[in-house]
Amino acid sequence: MSVGALFFANYKSRSPRSLVLFLGMVGVSYCIEFVIYILLGSYHYYPGLQKHNAYYDSNIGSGISNFLTLPSSAVIMAVFRKGWLWIAGFTALFAAVEWLFLHLHIYRHNWWSIGYTALGLPFYYLVAKAWFSRMMQPMKGFLLFITLLLITGAVLGTLMFLPIAFFESRTYHIGWFKDLSHDTTAFTTIYWIGLASLYTAIFSFRWTYAWPKYVISLGILIILMLVLSQAGILRSHVWWDPYYCVLVCLLVLLYLAALRKRLLAGPAV
Repeated sequence: MSVGALFFANYKSRSPRSLVLFLGMVGVSYCIEFVIYILLGSYHYYPGLQKHNAYYDSNIGSGISNFLTLPSSAVIMAVFRKGWLWIAGFTALFAAVEWLFLHLHIYRHNWWSIGYTALGLPFYYLVAKAWFSRMMQPMKGFLLFITLLLITGAVLGTLMFLPIAFFESRTYHIGWFKDLSHDTTAFTTIYWIGLASLYTAIFSFRWTYAWPKYVISLGILIILMLVLSQAGILRSHVWWDPYYCVLVCLLVLLYLAALRKRLLAGPAV
């Protein structure tokens, strides 16, 4: 349903910027979840998609909400310029779904409450509406940087965490939390936020040739993986893990370069 709503909004708006907004709102959701869910343990999901690791199973449930459901609804609000009545309606709908999940025992509150959801969602939708309006003009400066950072982080974070959640391809041994999976989730998030910030900064400079940007960016990634491995922090559990990370970063960098060019030029491009 969320995917259908997203493509419907893209079709009706006839602008790829609706998909850009979607990824940006995914980035916003991930940043919020990092604080309230990963660091502060606000709630726990029980989707039953990862039978061998309860924490990763919860992460997958959280990811479905933050990668599909909430950002798609925000795109609907922004693209179709819905007002307060629609915002209140969608907020009530999500609050009702949250209540249902609690009673179906596929979701549990630790310190979170439905009231926090009801208070936060209107602000989430207002951010989407204002952001989409600004995206319909050429972007530059700090707003362009933040937009690229959040989108790069959303794509990078999703692609990096999927093999960890489903295949337990790597672990990070930091000792921040009792659960190694919790440790890995927290460090992975910091890892991709750091890489996304660095990559966005590198690609914000003007370069005579394009290839040094890619060489420097991928070189930093490889060195970082080697240092973390030598320090005993990073442990890869499948042979393809480092190659996958390099490939993902290369694809994300190519997308970052193309997206930056389009956002600078404006929606007519």
